[in-house]
Amino acid sequence: MRNAVLLLLLAALPLSAATYENIIVRNGDQSYVHTNSAALEASSDLGRHYAYFERDGVAYVIRDSATLERLERVLGPQVKIGEEQARVGQEQAEIGRQQAAVGRRQAELGRKQAEIGQRQAEIGRQQISARGARSRELERRMSELSERMSELSAQMHDLTEEMRPLSEQQRPLGERQRELGERQREAARVARPQMERIFDDAIRSGIAKRR
Repeated sequence: MRNAVLLLLLAALPLSAATYENIIVRNGDQSYVHTNSAALEASSDLGRHYAYFERDGVAYVIRDSATLERLERVLGPQVKIGEEQARVGQEQAEIGRQQAAVGRRQAELGRKQAEIGQRQAEIGRQQISARGARSRELERRMSELSERMSELSAQMHDLTEEMRPLSEQQRPLGERQRELGERQREAARVARPQMERIFDDAIRSGIAKRR
């Protein structure tokens, strides 16, 4: 009797105690991928509608439309969050492009300022021993360089002011991405055991075929 009870208890244990890895669920253009490059290569010939996973090192493939629909419903929240992450990422990329353009202009101004600074330093060294007309000429050149440096500094200030609102736009987008990342991790935590139960059912029913 005790042996019979033990057998019943063992039979009731969930299959989800198994180790699942290298999961790929593809539905047309949408894909859920939690795998390595080797598994991606191994599943590259499976088409556009399938689920691929490995359970305790054994690869399985699901093509049953009803099971794929179940997986799609489970993964729906992650897909929606991923789409929002992509949209925010596009906004960040566009602002980043504008920031990069301003940054290139700042770098060019910085290069010009450095050149003028070197010329000022050289004139300063010459002024130490210069006399008469030579001294006045050096003073004139130094004045021109100082005026040019002031112009470049004003342009640099304008670019800094141009960069400021772009940085302010990036800040809330970065916060939004962090929030979406947290939601994505929570959605994945909730979805994972549901997926594994679906895989368990598919193995038991024979829907999941060994690869």
